[in-house]
Amino acid sequence: MWFDGYHQQFGNRLEEFLSTAVPTALAELTNAQQQHVTDGAGEFPVEILLGILNSEHSYEDKVTRILVITGTWLNAASGSQWALGPLSWANYSERVGIGVRWDEIAFAPLLITAENLIDTYPAWPGVLMEFSRMQEADRDYYRQRIQETRAGEEKETLLNPQPTQNG
Repeated sequence: MWFDGYHQQFGNRLEEFLSTAVPTALAELTNAQQQHVTDGAGEFPVEILLGILNSEHSYEDKVTRILVITGTWLNAASGSQWALGPLSWANYSERVGIGVRWDEIAFAPLLITAENLIDTYPAWPGVLMEFSRMQEADRDYYRQRIQETRAGEEKETLLNPQPTQNG
């Protein structure tokens, strides 16, 4: 698992994010908004992100809130998980950050995506709708891929049962 190295080196940051930032950001939502995000049902929560983008929060606070809302919704909607992974890299450097992963299929670098959304939004408000469509497309595609992978694993298990210790 290629994510293990990132988790070994930076896992404390992910744990802090999950224990502090996620509950704090979710607690700021109304009950209906919180349920929408944590259930992952329906469309991507554009209105919540619009409120964050137009808020007076600092840049870092906006990034954190958008990361929490987007990742929590994706995890609930598609079966992804919080993970650490590469955001960007060059010949002699790599930037690591929080995102979500779908098993070993893919990693979505949500931290950099949230930063790009905030940076682009003032000049092009339509970027929020594009961002929303991308999250919904990821949800649909990877939910299907995970189901196919699990179905293939189940079929393989049925075709090649492992011997038991008693038999």
